Amino acid sequence: MLTDFDIAVDQNVEKLCGIITVLSIPKMTPSQRPVDANDGSGKNSEVGDAGQ
Repeated sequence: MLTDFDIAVDQNVEKLCGIITVLSIPKMTPSQRPVDANDGSGKNSEVGDAGQ
């Protein structure tokens, strides 16, 4: 059974991973970015997908 401490650690790890991902994306070219790198709308942030 997870304790509150374990849950808090898991959430912090997820936040750190998210921050690291966000910081590393600008260094990549668009073709190297993971497909799920988006603005949170659930749509890919590639320019060609606008309006879909």
